[in-house]
Amino acid sequence: MVDIDAEALFYYLIRHMSGHLPSVMLDGLRPGQLRRLVLAACRQFCTKQRINLNYRTCQCRSLDEYWQTLQDHIAIHGPGSVILGVDEHWTCIRRITSKTILLADSIDWKRLYRRHVSIKCDASHQLFPNATFLLNISEVSRER
Repeated sequence: MVDIDAEALFYYLIRHMSGHLPSVMLDGLRPGQLRRLVLAACRQFCTKQRINLNYRTCQCRSLDEYWQTLQDHIAIHGPGSVILGVDEHWTCIRRITSKTILLADSIDWKRLYRRHVSIKCDASHQLFPNATFLLNISEVSRER
């Protein structure tokens, strides 16, 4: 298993985003900004640690397909490997079942119930597949 020093990564991100922090704190991040300011910096940090960080967005057309993609990804890559775009907020998935997403969240959201979410705007909470990032990490091969 690959281990990342979360505290060192946090400090790296803060230094990397220093000029953008006021805007980020006041206005939040759009998906493109998350890619440029956060994920690109995470990838640079990981490269220095000899770790590969890859990510892709979740291109799904239905809630069933989306939910299954999240379940499959978490089963393989573990907790924290999904950055979820929901209700104009970013959060991470700790665990997912057939009916519930358990969150690791900074505003103390605990869970999202499938019966209350949609990938359209017809539910209590809207999920955004194109603003959902599926992450995976691996050690850089030492062979040359």
